[in-house]
Amino acid sequence: MNPTTALALIAFLMALLLEVLICLSFERRLRRLHPAQWRHSRENATGVRRGTRMLMIYLRDRSFRSSLDRDGVRYCNRNRSAMLVSYWTTPAAGLVLLGIACTTGW
Repeated sequence: MNPTTALALIAFLMALLLEVLICLSFERRLRRLHPAQWRHSRENATGVRRGTRMLMIYLRDRSFRSSLDRDGVRYCNRNRSAMLVSYWTTPAAGLVLLGIACTTGW
């Protein structure tokens, strides 16, 4: 394997792992510490399969602000940036990996 491609693959896998860990941690804490906010996130999942994408849309659109759980809103607002950055870093790293693999070979 080309060393540049190997480095891009490692970067992609690291981004994927960090995304999973950050998302799982966020959702577990949300469910445990702010159950009303967690239920609110589930209720706002109209037309979207529940999961990471649903949660990212909930945070991206700031739908969490319409909840009556003020502590839950603060929690979501505090963690919103980290969640969105980790979510979008993974496909960006995947595109870089694909670009490097296409230009330099596997």
